[in-house]
Amino acid sequence: MLDLGAGTGAASRAVLARRGRVVALDLSADMLAFHSHERPPAAVADASRLPLVDGGVDVVIAAFSLTHVDPPLDGLAEAARVTRPGGWVLVSSFADERHPAKAAVDRALVAHGWTPPGWYARFKGHTERQFAAPEPLAAMGRAAGLVDVDVLPLSVDTGLSTAEAIVGYRFGMAQFAPFVEGLDEEERERLRLDAIAEIGLLDAPMCAEILVLVARVA
Repeated sequence: MLDLGAGTGAASRAVLARRGRVVALDLSADMLAFHSHERPPAAVADASRLPLVDGGVDVVIAAFSLTHVDPPLDGLAEAARVTRPGGWVLVSSFADERHPAKAAVDRALVAHGWTPPGWYARFKGHTERQFAAPEPLAAMGRAAGLVDVDVLPLSVDTGLSTAEAIVGYRFGMAQFAPFVEGLDEEERERLRLDAIAEIGLLDAPMCAEILVLVARVA
């Protein structure tokens, strides 16, 4: 199995737990270095130009990674190319629907002076949009040459059940972390408390609405 855009290795760990054989690729060497002694063989690579032979793997899993490839179809076509005939390609992305707590944290950050980095604005407005609804995502899969294309909507419990936990999770994300870390301690704490207040009380743990494209190579 190819873990494409492996990041810190969540998909790799899930496959290894089921005794699958994994190779991991990511554009970031720092991501691949995370707990590298516990992880499968890995290499730095661009998802739009994979250093693998045609049909070299049985399965490709791209967990929330192809939304960062521009144009996205290039990454999906490469995933299809390196998968053997009859093999599977699985791609996950976030759906259009967002939990209101995410928007609440965003509002607090903006009120404290955060502005979206250029890469993030393009990601949210262009590449991620192409993965956010079932029909466009399925159409992209077919355009990449995949067959038996299906897109499954899933609601996933994140385990984040308090406003404090959600704020901590959001502040650690790449688009926010440099801004948050650049604040002095007092201002950072004010931001944290404002974000918690903006979320308010939660009725249930935060769920993430995701889409999973499941398809085969002809």
